[in-house]
Amino acid sequence: EDINQAVEALIGGKAVTTLLEGRDRYAVRVRYPQGRLSRPEDIGNIWITVNAQQKIPLKEVADIRFEIGPQMVRSENGALAQYLTFSPAAGVDEEQAMSAIQHATRQAIEAGKLHVPPGVYWRFAGSFENRKRAEQYLSFIIPIALLTIVLLLFWQFRNVINVVIVGTTFLTAFAFGMMFMGMAQWPGFLNISLGTGTLREMLHLSSLNLNIAVWVGFLALLGVASDGVVLMLAYIDEKKNAGIALREAVVSGARRRILPALMTMGTTLIALLPIFTSDGRGADMMRAIAFPIVGGLLGAFWMLFAVPVFYELYWKRKRS
Repeated sequence: EDINQAVEALIGGKAVTTLLEGRDRYAVRVRYPQGRLSRPEDIGNIWITVNAQQKIPLKEVADIRFEIGPQMVRSENGALAQYLTFSPAAGVDEEQAMSAIQHATRQAIEAGKLHVPPGVYWRFAGSFENRKRAEQYLSFIIPIALLTIVLLLFWQFRNVINVVIVGTTFLTAFAFGMMFMGMAQWPGFLNISLGTGTLREMLHLSSLNLNIAVWVGFLALLGVASDGVVLMLAYIDEKKNAGIALREAVVSGARRRILPALMTMGTTLIALLPIFTSDGRGADMMRAIAFPIVGGLLGAFWMLFAVPVFYELYWKRKRS
């Protein structure tokens, strides 16, 4: 303890008293002159007092040597921490890379090639940890969102068939969104020459994994794809409940709502076009959100023509 206090005071400096000037207080510190401790040998020649009487050089009781340490000492929860950063290779999914690294690490520990001292632990953090946390949130958010949509639709229409038709629109849009993502991985998809390049290169179409941004795009697709169908069904129900013949109500509702629905889809697709052509920072994430929306809207487009047919067939069979 005497040696530690002496080294702390002589090398690092130690406050021994306080100087008062009015209301200001200044700590008075004592230490060796900095120029006299430029080498390890100089530190070893410092005389320290042992047992309150005997004076000996520090090198007699301590091994003093020069070592290169880390530029910055990091800590988490009061424990020293060191970070190792890496990025997956081109064409490798982050999930696949992390699974391979975790498997290789466990094998190295079991085989004795990697020794983890007691008190030392490791974990995978960063974007991988954030992704896992977001997946847990989405596992709650998606079912709640779907249940809320179904309840609102049933409260709006008061019948099951309309809810089923809108649900079929959801499934069709989801299927087309997945198909569009799969087709984007095919090298020949939209590989049309434009003189200076190809349409595929201009839209930055490439393979895409099911990450968080993609599921956010599918959530946004639920509202965009079903908007026109919900309005069309509401208008057809209004005409039918007013006593108009079924065929006339269906045709009138389809003619009245299909053009605004197509305009909404068209403007949405045009608005998403700059996202595909951009290549700045964050463009990859935005394209991942736009991919399922574009594919899903193509499926919702066909449902605008199929919904009146399904609606009329159901009510004709029910009446007969």
